[in-house]
Order: sequence, then C-alpha cells, then structure tokens
Amino acid sequence: MRQWLCLLLSLAAGMFGCTPSRTGVIGNTFTTNTRPAVSVHVDSRLVLLGNGKLHLNAQTDVLTERATVTFDFAVFMDAAGPDKGIALAAVVDAGGQGGLRIRPPVGKSKDAFAEGDKGPADAAASSGLGWKEELLCLPFGGNTGEGMDRSTGKASGDWLAELLEANRLFVPARRLTARWTAGLSDAKRVVVEYSEPWPDWIEPEAAFTPALLPQGAGEYLQAFADRARGTFTADRMPGDFRSVPEDQPSKLILPRRQPDLTALVGEIISAAQGR
Repeated sequence: MRQWLCLLLSLAAGMFGCTPSRTGVIGNTFTTNTRPAVSVHVDSRLVLLGNGKLHLNAQTDVLTERATVTFDFAVFMDAAGPDKGIALAAVVDAGGQGGLRIRPPVGKSKDAFAEGDKGPADAAASSGLGWKEELLCLPFGGNTGEGMDRSTGKASGDWLAELLEANRLFVPARRLTARWTAGLSDAKRVVVEYSEPWPDWIEPEAAFTPALLPQGAGEYLQAFADRARGTFTADRMPGDFRSVPEDQPSKLILPRRQPDLTALVGEIISAAQGR
C-alpha cells in the first residue's frame, strides 16, 4: 500500500509540475523553493566554491544528531582566488521542529564598527526584505578556542574561516566584512556577507574610533561597502529546480564546529518565550 501511495504522489508531482522542497544553487543564485522564499543572486565575478545543508542543534556549538535547526549555505569566491574576495549566503530555518523561533540581535554585533539599513539591490523592486546592515572587523584565525582578540587576530567559532582553513585555502589574519540579515518569518532568516582581507594600513582599533582613521581610510571603507553591496541582488522569488539536477554531496571539508547562529542571525528560542 505504501509503495502505491509513493508512486501516486510521484506521478502527481510530475503531472502538476511539483518539485520537492529544496534549497540550493541555480547558476550563481542561492535560492529556495520553500515559502517564505528568497533568492540571492551573486555577481558573476565570483564562482561557487561549494554549498550544502547542515542540521544543527541550537543548544550546542558542536555538530550532533539532535538537530533542531537547518543551515543551508553556499560559499562563493572571487574567480582570482579567495584572497580577492569571498561571499557567504545562508538560510537558517528553526521552523521544522515546531515551537522555535529566531530572536534577532538588538544593536550592533561586538565586531561591528558601522551599521545601517541598506541592503543588496532588490531584484524585484518590491520584495521589502528589510535588511540589517553591518560592517565588521573579524579576526580570521581559525578555531583557536580563545575568543575574539583584535590584538592577536585570533578567533574561535568563525565557521567560514575554519571552512577555508580545513580546505587549505587562503585565510587572512582579519577580514573586512559586510553582512546583511533579514527575517523571512519568525523562524526563518537569511544572511549574506562579503569579505576581503583587512587592509594592513588601517589599524583595526581605528575602525571603532573614526577619529583615529588615517587619511583615505573613510573613503576606502565606503568604497568597500559599495562594492560589497553590489555583489548581491535579492528578491522573494522561489527558485525553480524542475530542470536542475539534484545537488551532489559537497566536496568541501566541513569544520567540526557548527556556525555561530547567535552571531549570524540571532538567538534560537522557544516560540512561547516573550518577544
């Protein structure tokens, strides 16, 4: 009986053009066909390094089988190499288990030296994603377990740094990062970020105290922000995977530590908790 039911469902999907729920990459677009949907289009100067899905436990930073949250991601790098630029796009969904939602962080992240409400260009001109924008100075030292220290450039839990390190790719001591986050629902958020190596001629502490910035630094940081924003366009259109082959297992070596969801999108909490 069960086999017949599966066959009927498969035939119905074919007849009505239905495709299974899926998040992945089509061309240079990171997208999902599950609603609320989002599509993030990445500039063609960047190429796909890899993409995949992680099942995360909101209560620990180590990957386990007791997953409560999904983290679909795609990593892109400049065609000239990751030392020229690297981008991350991800959808964090805490709605699969029910009873969970994501509480966005209030105020600036501890690594952010500037914030705003601009975002990637709206490809549909009407999506209204409501991006939160931050410019960050992120230590890029791999998984040292010592916490953030701008004086040494060491960091712990920097998942993207650890991913590059695990795959023996370029890992600068610090990165200059533009990050945008937006809510798709109470339990689903999208995050996109673009990074380049931190310029050696700007002291990291100076970014947090504008009066200390050397001549030309303000213009440099503004040009980076514009360049980073131009790396993406986004809209709420669902991806059409009907003619796209199933994703193959990612060849990327993944870090043992899971992404820091609190830093990226906010705290995973019970839906019953007060807002």
